Amino acid sequence: MSDKDTMRGGPSPLGPLYKEHLALGAAFERGVGGRLFPMAYEAEPSVAEGTPHLCDLAGSAYLLVCGPTAQEFVEMAFCGRRLAVGECAFEATLMGDGALASVALVARTGAQEYVLLDASERGELLAGWLGFLQGVEQGGQAPFAEVELSQADALLHPLLLWGPGSLDVLCDYVASRDLLPAAGHVSDLDLDRIHTVCMGVPGPAEAHVALVPPDRAATLWRSLLSFTQVVPVGRGALREAVAAAYPWGQLLAMGQRLEPTEQTLRKLGLLRTDGGFVGARAIGRGST
Repeated sequence: MSDKDTMRGGPSPLGPLYKEHLALGAAFERGVGGRLFPMAYEAEPSVAEGTPHLCDLAGSAYLLVCGPTAQEFVEMAFCGRRLAVGECAFEATLMGDGALASVALVARTGAQEYVLLDASERGELLAGWLGFLQGVEQGGQAPFAEVELSQADALLHPLLLWGPGSLDVLCDYVASRDLLPAAGHVSDLDLDRIHTVCMGVPGPAEAHVALVPPDRAATLWRSLLSFTQVVPVGRGALREAVAAAYPWGQLLAMGQRLEPTEQTLRKLGLLRTDGGFVGARAIGRGST
């Protein structure tokens, strides 16, 4: 993606991979914006089986933030570390009263551009809260009026490959393993001659998110599934894996209101030390 991207439009609620999922016997649910996503497939394997897993992240809170004050907006909305261009991290966002809205994968893809991904059950809450923050006025001024916050589905479609052996699969597409972005980094990458924006997902497992042109998503999906060790899994399996792999993962699965303390957020590695984010004053009164 580039800072000058102007492609916009309403993606179909079915998504570019809908027919692929139907052929695999998917059971669907509705995600952010009413978009369908596969919750599970027929005869879906356990993610504990130790093979590469492929997941369509359609229906997630998947947002593009761009504009001259995009950096200020993201660093105000998220309480994690400040990202350099080409970096990504899991970042928490707090409500004004210190309640945890969600934890999203945040990637800085340009000097004035970020991509946000949240496949958890809190994605709708996150998208709504960020939309509210973008329109807030202070003293009759709208500090983020020039920030554009939009669904990114029409631009690039998100696919996730994770689990043991994932790197070996991706290495089949590139001349050198060194071309794959390391965990916490973002780079442009050609996979099966398809230009993608690829993120090395931070965490204990081998994991990469590939952002693919929607009209090429089915081609890459089929290409990845041509590896006999790669198996498709739905959002339910992904959420279980996140809950098991990340110390904050179980929080996202809880339906109730979450009020983490400053100590809790620091222990989870979700809080930067220099403040400047929404909810900074309130977290000392939290109870989680």
